[in-house]
Amino acid sequence: MKNVQTFCEQHNITLRHQYLLWCQGESDGDHHTSADEYTKQFMHMYEKLKAVGIEHCFLIGIGAYNGTADDICYDEIRNAQYSFAEHRKDITVVSRLFETMKARGLMKDSFHYYQAGYNEVGKDAAINTAKYVLTTVE
Repeated sequence: MKNVQTFCEQHNITLRHQYLLWCQGESDGDHHTSADEYTKQFMHMYEKLKAVGIEHCFLIGIGAYNGTADDICYDEIRNAQYSFAEHRKDITVVSRLFETMKARGLMKDSFHYYQAGYNEVGKDAAINTAKYVLTTVE
């Protein structure tokens, strides 16, 4: 963050806003991280980013596990993400579409999506982020 801020200053680029777009958590699901621990680790990271200028986090909820291990499920992590977004004004969920990809046959392996799935989620997140940025009073 500081390197980007310095670069922008040196090149007379004005940063009007500094946002975080977050999509992560599958590895935590694979490692059976509890919702409380995931939330604690996310908030620790997010507070560090806020201290150096991040104003708002736009969150893309994680999808579903598509592998054969019976003991892996991403629901707890995804629900934690949605929960802390519900309780903080500076975190907004901008796409929930990854959670539909498994049922729609858009996963190419245990963890990854076909490009069509990524494109769909990217478009959804971009539209919802833009709506927030353009309609929220500063």
